[in-house]
Amino acid sequence: MASGTSKEMEIKLTKLLTKQIQMLEKEFLIEGGLRERMSKARIDVRNKLK
Repeated sequence: MASGTSKEMEIKLTKLLTKQIQMLEKEFLIEGGLRERMSKARIDVRNKLK
């Protein structure tokens, strides 16, 4: 019975991790990677200072 519970937890965890990975992939495609976001932030600051 304990192994069944452990297996259920593993399945739930796998589903949560899969969902998180899918969300991160979508965010990456929409917003870009870290370097792109950092560059955009620097450009935005520079434009505000002008």
